[in-house]
Amino acid sequence: MFKINQYLELRLEAAKTIIYVSDQKFTQCKLVVFNLLPDQILSVDNNSKSMDEFLSQSFTSNIQNKFKISPEEEFWVHCSNIHTWSLNSYDTSLLDSYLAFPLLKKLADAGDLIARRVFKEEISKRLKTNVPRVLRFLLNENYDSYLNQEELLSSILNIEDSLALSDIASCFEVKYYLIFQFDDLREKFLNINRSQEDLYDCKYYFSAINGRVLELELFINKDQALIPRTFNKFKKLERLYLYLDNFGQSIIDLGLNSNSLLHLKVFCFGTVRLSNILQNFPNLKSLEIYGDGYGLTQLEVTDDSLEYFKKIRCVFKFVIFLKLI
Repeated sequence: MFKINQYLELRLEAAKTIIYVSDQKFTQCKLVVFNLLPDQILSVDNNSKSMDEFLSQSFTSNIQNKFKISPEEEFWVHCSNIHTWSLNSYDTSLLDSYLAFPLLKKLADAGDLIARRVFKEEISKRLKTNVPRVLRFLLNENYDSYLNQEELLSSILNIEDSLALSDIASCFEVKYYLIFQFDDLREKFLNINRSQEDLYDCKYYFSAINGRVLELELFINKDQALIPRTFNKFKKLERLYLYLDNFGQSIIDLGLNSNSLLHLKVFCFGTVRLSNILQNFPNLKSLEIYGDGYGLTQLEVTDDSLEYFKKIRCVFKFVIFLKLI
């Protein structure tokens, strides 16, 4: 048995290394890939700043095959690694995230004051890394839910985008959740997967890269049709999913402008009439307009915008009436 602190210890049982938290079995340690000290992680590979990045390298499996050690030796390697992790205030970059975060959560729940203090800090820190395996793990396991809206946005985004998205969330009284990428969302939006009622569940998504909003959902209805000007602060926004609900016969000029936007999907529920949508997005490459098949959905486009239809890929599904003027 190797006791790391009053909450955490490792035991060698039947040739297996088992982690215990507060005398309760937590999990079995997996195969030893490498025994690293904190200052050695960078020396393994110049591009690796965490154990997760190191594990993501294509040669990891080759390393695994090279190191054949006894159960006793493996036990002491695990002890060394987790002891080092504890001495560095549970820095999750020093362990595989698939072990570090569940173990950190367990320690926090057991009353470990250091674990409680750093738990949300570590989530925030690792959400910024843009390491795919880390982001997918944290989001799939809902670790982002431990952060409130302000903590999440400030963790992921730079100040400008964080304030802009916070302003939009406040204006429309919705909450934004991070997603790895929109291709993971609702079966790639091949159909209209949100019902009209779903639009009012106040739960919307965004993705980000390098501190900037990359993809965004936005819902507007006749009761709240004014979009904050802070929308134009998104300098790297490439994909927008826009939901419009029951505006009646009034022609809507959304007033949105974005030079960075490349892909736009508009989902129309009930009667919606749009204008000037193409002029506001001069670099658009694809436009998809969806109607619900019940109300009269119209897209009105001025003559000087007709050339855009020749330049970009346009898809219209369930749109009853398309009017070019």
